[in-house]
Amino acid sequence: MRSPVISVLLLLIVESLLLPASCSQPLLIQLVGEEVFAVSNKCSHLNLSMQGKTALLSATISDGCIVCPAHKTAFDMKTGNVVGEWCPSMPNLPIVGKVNNDMKPLPVYTVRIDGDAVAVEV
Repeated sequence: MRSPVISVLLLLIVESLLLPASCSQPLLIQLVGEEVFAVSNKCSHLNLSMQGKTALLSATISDGCIVCPAHKTAFDMKTGNVVGEWCPSMPNLPIVGKVNNDMKPLPVYTVRIDGDAVAVEV
């Protein structure tokens, strides 16, 4: 399913938007340079928000990756794959290791520009 969600002009102004998806998964639409990406707004580690209400609780973008604000895991914006260490800011506990140590990619969605609208396949 493909549905226009926002205007290109709006994305150029704000660079990042949170949108509810029809699959009940919040989406983060992010402008990086001249590319637009759509990823889940829930980190695949503990389902915490990637983009929060303050800068402290918001993901950072670096080298084509979105970095979880809570666990510092970097996810490739194109593939969703983990880049580097899994949850580097989580303690490695004796016996159990890191909480929820299953390395999972971040869900990503196909983005298309249709005229002046950004459309996301969900």
